[in-house]
Amino acid sequence: MKKVFVYLLVLIGILFSKGLYADDLRSGMSFYYRQLDNRNGLSNSSVNTILQDKDQLLWIGTWDGLNRYDGAQFNVYNHNIDQAENSIGSNVIQAINEDNAGNIWVNTIGGISKYHKSSGKFYRYFYRSSTSKKISENEFELAINAKGEVYCYSAEGVLSKYNIAEDKFITYQKFVGESGIAKMYFHDNLLWCLNKKGDLSVYQTKGNQLKVVKKISEKVLNFFIVNNHIIYSLNNNSHFKINADYKIQQIDIDQKRIKTIAFYKNNYVIAWENQGIGIYDNQFKPSSILQAETKRLENLKITALKVSHNEVLWLGTDGNGLIQIYPKENYFGLLTKISGNPINKPIRSFSEVNQNLWVGTKGNG
Repeated sequence: MKKVFVYLLVLIGILFSKGLYADDLRSGMSFYYRQLDNRNGLSNSSVNTILQDKDQLLWIGTWDGLNRYDGAQFNVYNHNIDQAENSIGSNVIQAINEDNAGNIWVNTIGGISKYHKSSGKFYRYFYRSSTSKKISENEFELAINAKGEVYCYSAEGVLSKYNIAEDKFITYQKFVGESGIAKMYFHDNLLWCLNKKGDLSVYQTKGNQLKVVKKISEKVLNFFIVNNHIIYSLNNNSHFKINADYKIQQIDIDQKRIKTIAFYKNNYVIAWENQGIGIYDNQFKPSSILQAETKRLENLKITALKVSHNEVLWLGTDGNGLIQIYPKENYFGLLTKISGNPINKPIRSFSEVNQNLWVGTKGNG
């Protein structure tokens, strides 16, 4: 009897593949909107940064603690002055990265912390016993290239490279005054750096010092790497795109200051510095996607964006925790008729046909 059910489903699959009638209940382009904050276990509702690691765990840096989210609950990592080995160096988390070995590198106020996931231990770099720095300052920039090499720039003007064998950072190059680095990222194994003068430079890191590949001296305010492009902004809030061959093209979007950018479902999601988001297609034309969600976010200050697996868009906010946006998907199509005739016999079985799963239910479908 079981074989009969399977054969019947295979027959249905063949007929259906030839274009016979079906009722498709798959939903359109609509999205779920979910908020997670300190009421759900997040250590603090002011989010600075978001990372999804190779194990698909979500890491959230806030103004009061490092959080790890597994889809069900938050684990919080806080600074403990009496347990340096088992705690992060500071509770103010400014950026999070992951190296090729799966270590989580965390920029905090006062230094850099590395979390070794398999042992659960924290390692600290650059921390001092006391500091008089303002809490809003970003004292450190950290970047990791495709080879897994970790570089760190400190506010003292020193670019250092992490030595795995010695477990310490070794001076790589020094900068003086306004030539110091304000922001840096690796892209295609080249180090992109924005200095305090507003120069955007591209470097090779071969050998013992940086080698300039390209320099843009236009009083650049900020830059972002998204969808394999470099997007940068000037002080007048005009915005430009740099292609792979370093050709520069101005993009026609709102003249607002950009906080961060993500590329989601073939669209650019841009968080503005003050509040709200803008959505543009891959040609930077206004997009109709996420209209309802954009309306809900218009009075929120978005501080971080991250596109994770399974088409989830995560937004960090200043005071409203995390926002999770993901498509409403119906993965089942309902077949109720064959050649115009209703299916009126109970079918209870499973079968795979051309990598599609067919499920026969007890009812009519």
